[in-house]
Amino acid sequence: MNEAPGAPQSRGPACPAGQVKSRLAHHKRAVMMIELPFFPFCAMINTRTSLRACLYRWMLIGLVGRQIDRDFVKENAMNVIEAIHCRRSYKGKYKDIPVPKEDLIKIMQAGLDAPSGCNMQTTSLIAVDDPKILEKFHLVIEPPVGETAPAAICVLTQRINAYRDKCFAVQDYSAAIQNMLLAIVELGYQSCWYEGHITDDDKICDKMAQILNVPDSYELVCYLPVGIAESDSMQPKKKAFEERAWFNSFPQV
Repeated sequence: MNEAPGAPQSRGPACPAGQVKSRLAHHKRAVMMIELPFFPFCAMINTRTSLRACLYRWMLIGLVGRQIDRDFVKENAMNVIEAIHCRRSYKGKYKDIPVPKEDLIKIMQAGLDAPSGCNMQTTSLIAVDDPKILEKFHLVIEPPVGETAPAAICVLTQRINAYRDKCFAVQDYSAAIQNMLLAIVELGYQSCWYEGHITDDDKICDKMAQILNVPDSYELVCYLPVGIAESDSMQPKKKAFEERAWFNSFPQV
């Protein structure tokens, strides 16, 4: 899946896992701060009033808690939407700056978190940040792609039937790749989905799999270079929304 190049080189805003946990902790603290003043109040009054007060208490906590939830989801949903809008298939050169292992783990975890048909989890991943292994890739990938990237992620699949004779391996790894591409952008890097280039008749993917000691029961189906872009690229022209998306019916001519 090769698209037109593009994307800024600067590192974009990140939303690391620790920040998400911090927000969740803030959420819990906020609810506790609402709850605590009600406990002595409930203990000082009679049972009937106490019951009424406790009902009011839980109503208030529920309303405020729901608003905190909405704010939390909205804030993080915006990060996803922005990453979707900003993502481009970058085919330029990368800066000579290593990608930290913790970032590669976050990217791969995003891929593993993708849905899979009947939860068969047919997708596996190998991150490569060893310059010697990357150099071996460059010797077998022809024409060269992503040769200046300091890291890469190789996507593996297993053609396992989900039920009866239905196999969703392609859908599984496609969802994983899209998740990783968005995570890559969110963390300030760039990449490109190289699949057809390595799985064509010359089977570059098999040579790459051999370099990585991949067992025969797996197929290497995609190569994602990862790094900070060295240059900007033009955004590919997209058709207008109303030319491709509609409500309730296909438009009548």
